[in-house]
Amino acid sequence: MLKNPIKEAERYMQNARTVLSEKAEKEGYYYKDKKYVKAAGNYAWNGVLVALGYDGNPDFFIVQQSLKQGQKIIDWAAKNYSKN
Repeated sequence: MLKNPIKEAERYMQNARTVLSEKAEKEGYYYKDKKYVKAAGNYAWNGVLVALGYDGNPDFFIVQQSLKQGQKIIDWAAKNYSKN
């Protein structure tokens, strides 16, 4: 277990901000390259896991899988409603 998981999580979040500000180019309100947005999201997500104290517990894996299923629903809705 980390001595200070919140400080470590803040470091992950700072890495996410750095990726977006230094690597991802913005066009208006949107980023041009989704690769960097996805990377920043992964850094941020891992920061959340660190802040929550994830230590490899399999029960936490179940929660993560549930969140991924929820993300599929959100993606589907965004795709279908953006056509209108």
